[in-house]
Amino acid sequence: MDASILGTTFKKILALFPVSFTFAGTPYIGTKLTLKAEQVLTAVGLAANYQFSILVTFSDFSVIPVTGDIITVSGVEYAVLNTQLDTADVSLRIDLGGKFS
Repeated sequence: MDASILGTTFKKILALFPVSFTFAGTPYIGTKLTLKAEQVLTAVGLAANYQFSILVTFSDFSVIPVTGDIITVSGVEYAVLNTQLDTADVSLRIDLGGKFS
């Protein structure tokens, strides 16, 4: 299947359960999901801090968040624990946890 068709379909799916968030001062829309602990592949010690993930359209980002970056969801700041891009370069999963001290 063509990546542009996948991207269009993915955006329609995200619109069903939207969540607004900001990263680096830019607003984005994604959808919130929660993974099982064993699905969160993060640096040693960060998986225990996991709260939830946001699934977004990869092409919406000019800069991809990295571990330690801050994303604000509903007025609450979360630290990026990990990101994972799908094999078609359409969706990006951002795993979030409490801010690091």
